[in-house]
Parts: sequence; C-alpha cells; structure tokens
Amino acid sequence: MSVINISSIAQYIDQKIVLLYKFREITSKIADSDFDSLAGLIAERQVIINDIDNKTEKIRKIIAEQSDEVSRILSKLIRFEKIECSNEYKPIQEKSAELEKLLIQISEEEKAVYLKMENVKKDLEEDMLKSNKSKKVLNYFNSFVGNASSGNTFNSVT
Repeated sequence: MSVINISSIAQYIDQKIVLLYKFREITSKIADSDFDSLAGLIAERQVIINDIDNKTEKIRKIIAEQSDEVSRILSKLIRFEKIECSNEYKPIQEKSAELEKLLIQISEEEKAVYLKMENVKKDLEEDMLKSNKSKKVLNYFNSFVGNASSGNTFNSVT
C-alpha cells in the first residue's frame, strides 16, 4: 500500500477526531441547556454528524480501492479490531485507537443527553395535558356562556 493512502486515511481519521471533539462540546452544552436552545444545539450536532459520515465514506472509498489483503487489514483497523499489523499501518491503528476512546467517552456523555431529552419530552407531555385540560374546562364554561346568552338555560327551567 502506498504511503499516500495511509496518510490520507490517517488525515481523515484526524479530521473525524477534531469533529468528535466539537460534537462532544455541543453534547455537554445540550445536557445543561434550556428548552429554547436545545433545537439549535441538536442542529449543530447534526451538521457535525454529516461531516463525520462524509469523512467515513471517503475512508471507505480509499479502502475499497486497495487490494483484498490491504483492504481487509484496513477495514479491521477502522472497526477498532485489535490485530497484529506491520509498522506501515501503525499510524492508522493508533489514530483508530484514539478515535475509539473518544467514541466511548461520548457514548457515556450521551446518557446525560438522553436523560435531558426524556425530561423535555415528559415536560412537554405534561404541558400538553395541562393545556388539554384547560381547553376542556374552557369549553365547559363556554358552553354555559353560550346557553346563558341565548336564554336556553332559563327556558329549560320552566
């Protein structure tokens, strides 16, 4: 395999790592955010996810262009498999290990985001339920107002 392909893959992995640090920063903001800023932060994260997916696709394309043996080794390395490989592949192996470590950390932090989203969902459901009850009460009172103003209530007594 050429050094250029190894360095290209390594560069894309480095770019993914930078993006994941940004993702992690936004993730920590989500856990502490209020409802109004939540949508913007989630949109920012989605942009980063799209960039990461783009880098991943470029890596896969480079790997697909390699011989079967090289492709097999590279595929295992980017899937974080622990394999013995020549020094030629060490940069990718090391960067993949760093990427894996970061993904594990983010996965742990995602739990706080999940709880935040669950709490937001619960709060919204409660607000909707309250709103629905308020609407029922309002409709109930409005039915009296409508009947009273037309005289229906007084006529029904006689």
